[in-house]
Amino acid sequence: MKSRVGHFWRVARARAAAAVGTIAALGGAACSGESLLTEADASNAPLLGNQTVEVILRSSDMVSWRDTTYQGYAIPEDVPFQLITNEPDLEARTLVRFPTLPSTFELDTLSFTVDSFLTANFRLVVDSSLSTVDSTSFTVEAWALAQNFDGATATWSDASVGVPWTTPGGTLGGLLGSVDVADIDSLMPLDTIFVPIRVNVDSLLTTWRANGGEQGVAFLVSANNELRLRNIAIRMRATLVEKDTVVQFLRSPNPSTFIYDPPQPGIGLPLRVAGLPANRYYFDFVLPDTFDGVPLRGSTINLAELYFKPFPPPSPPFALELPIAGRAFSLLADPFQFGPGTPIGLSVADLVFDPDSLASGGPITVPVTFFIQNWANSPPGQEPNLRFGVKAQPDGITIQFWQFGSAESLPLRQPQLRILVTPPARFVLP
Repeated sequence: MKSRVGHFWRVARARAAAAVGTIAALGGAACSGESLLTEADASNAPLLGNQTVEVILRSSDMVSWRDTTYQGYAIPEDVPFQLITNEPDLEARTLVRFPTLPSTFELDTLSFTVDSFLTANFRLVVDSSLSTVDSTSFTVEAWALAQNFDGATATWSDASVGVPWTTPGGTLGGLLGSVDVADIDSLMPLDTIFVPIRVNVDSLLTTWRANGGEQGVAFLVSANNELRLRNIAIRMRATLVEKDTVVQFLRSPNPSTFIYDPPQPGIGLPLRVAGLPANRYYFDFVLPDTFDGVPLRGSTINLAELYFKPFPPPSPPFALELPIAGRAFSLLADPFQFGPGTPIGLSVADLVFDPDSLASGGPITVPVTFFIQNWANSPPGQEPNLRFGVKAQPDGITIQFWQFGSAESLPLRQPQLRILVTPPARFVLP
């Protein structure tokens, strides 16, 4: 237990100043002859001093503390971006299928049969602010896949659960087309790359239409480049049987996912947020009624904050490079009984995971004053559950993550609860 006053507790000083102002006002009233609520001399009141102190409890100081990391809240198929990367520490390929290629075209409320596909290209919309290129030019390639894949479970090594790729990274068939991009900043329309299909378009798209898009397409980029895609589509021109007209179609893929190597490291004892599959950490704890001689139950909780100490950055490519948003929230059930599907409740705080701050050891702070005061006011046996979670906002915002100390960590890295507490006033008989 520590007792100190620092910048962290300036709110306490403000409250103390307000209290002094109130006492001064009462004193002024007495000097002016105005009647007070009581004529008792405050200096002789039988009140023992109640000093406000800071109490710091590590997770190991609690009656109980449980924490864990759960995974899978978002997967590459779910997120609103795709990656095509070819860098020394990370390789990623985007995989898509186009199962809704048209056999008819609606024109002037009439339906016409598609005769043949004339030309086609893939349209890739790049998020240039989150993409990196090694030089002013790079190459994007589209390859036909020679093996079916499952969008929800495909990884760098497996096309689906229990079914490995013939070649890791996706079993590639023939090259469908490629494009050399001279300058990403000069793309027109803005940030859009068109990869033309160079093989027999009618034969390829007719086969895809008959097979529900199987077996799909893989997109690759030349070395030392990373493209983050916001949107993928196929754009086609076709003729109609009943009408001497050339029409244009645009279709989105389903599924659309990406696979990458190396994979995200397995979950260990540290608590983890972000990454793909997306991670959250959940925890609950039980406070002691009294800690190091300071009563907690029945006291006034002026401020209560949970501190989570960061570990050093993960190995490349998984350390955060840019700040991401986060959120702390309450849990409505026991996370150690219901697991990753535990229902969540109130939002406790908006957070920011800043890689510069985390790398220098700056903790993540979660304010929980309301919850701890509610606990302090409750009679024994009727305490509210203190259950919380922390996540990136939204889940799956990046493949990168950060880790924090858990109850199993060394004492200096364990989670802490810091409370500014004023014990209840004690009166004695004169």
